[in-house]
Amino acid sequence: MIAEEIRSLLHAHPFRPFTVHLSDGKEVRIHHHDYAWLLPSGFQLIFESAEGKVHLINVAQISEITCEAVLQG
Repeated sequence: MIAEEIRSLLHAHPFRPFTVHLSDGKEVRIHHHDYAWLLPSGFQLIFESAEGKVHLINVAQISEITCEAVLQG
């Protein structure tokens, strides 16, 4: 289930930025867990963009989630 995957990514330690791909082709990059919230129902993802705008995403519109690679240092 996509909602559980998002919940896991938002609570991962260490946090890894991820991109949410929508069915209309748009992509949303979640760069830090403080800027995204998944409603308890799991039906909507709320995030604040770098420009300070708040967006609501219907989780049913998410087609894929990709994570950035972990850098070995």
